[in-house]
Amino acid sequence: MKDETSHEVYNLGWSFDKTRKVYELSSEDTIRSGVAEGSSISGKALEPIEWFKELVDAAKEELIFSQAARQAILPAGRAQGVIKYRKNYLADASWQTPVTPGTIVNFTKLDNFDGIIFSPADYNYAVAIGYDVFRTNAVDFMAAAREELAYKWAINADNAVRDALKAATRSTSSAAGAQMVYGGTANGVGTSASTSIATGDVIDLELILKARRMLKSRDCYDAEDIAGAASKSSALKNPWSPTPGEPIILFVSEYQTEELMNDPTFSNVAESGTDKFLLTGEVASLPRYGIRIVETTRTPAYTTSDTDPDESEVWTADGHMCLMVKAKACSAIMWGLQPRFHLVDYPRELEKDIIMELAYEAKTIHTDAVVKMKVTDE
Repeated sequence: MKDETSHEVYNLGWSFDKTRKVYELSSEDTIRSGVAEGSSISGKALEPIEWFKELVDAAKEELIFSQAARQAILPAGRAQGVIKYRKNYLADASWQTPVTPGTIVNFTKLDNFDGIIFSPADYNYAVAIGYDVFRTNAVDFMAAAREELAYKWAINADNAVRDALKAATRSTSSAAGAQMVYGGTANGVGTSASTSIATGDVIDLELILKARRMLKSRDCYDAEDIAGAASKSSALKNPWSPTPGEPIILFVSEYQTEELMNDPTFSNVAESGTDKFLLTGEVASLPRYGIRIVETTRTPAYTTSDTDPDESEVWTADGHMCLMVKAKACSAIMWGLQPRFHLVDYPRELEKDIIMELAYEAKTIHTDAVVKMKVTDE
């Protein structure tokens, strides 16, 4: 156990079954001058070398999926939190019939409310930087470590939202849930389907509008029916529409963006290259239909060796699972602890440590606010 001689703590806020993952520090985890020197250079004693102050950065992923998630912060002293939600508005058939004057009114039961339990899991990461690095290196490694850790938690939390959407429970013949559509004539990704996904089953405007109709309609289609044309479920779903601050978002990869931008039918109705875009990663919108298209390299990708999480089948072609969702209704992320940093001066091992801890969990709320769009890349 390290004896912390100087300890500074600061929090980093978020603008948007319990396990613990612990990473212990060891001597191999410390950045020393030998590993922080960079590439070797050669020169002459009388030929000065200039190190420019600007550091050319690497590419960063952006926070994408979190834009679709509702945010919640668990108060201190609580291990779990519950987000309450209305499952649906009562259908006409659920209401008791009116009565004539002088007769006791019939009462209707309100049984359409529920809650989702969140148990934020603990995560922590750390970097140790040797005193010799501060003394001999041109890079500000403490600032770099803070940037790396901040980037780490942001992408991890964003991926947690994505993974919750990807795993949204699909609809059945008798229960509403996440629905599925396929590119081209496919009705499944594996060999069990009567028409498995194949090259050419790409995204297009027709498929986008089909997914929108499934999201917007009260009708729900059985996502387990992959052997033939999907049939209607006996259950009804919520009819989702875009509202201010809670748009319909379609998450795609760069492959689908290329396909759409080369499609004249799509280009005729889409807006692209406009300053009206409000979402990070937004590449186009379909204002007439209330859809915002957001691109990310972290859209779930599959190859011919990957098993689909819904169908337990190996994909028969390379492709992506694009996700069309109703923002804020489809998912939520609950913070048990927003990212907190500890800066520790540790002279006994001639180093400074920067440690980050946080706790969160992401889950779906309304699974019928998700449509999974499975398409090939080419």
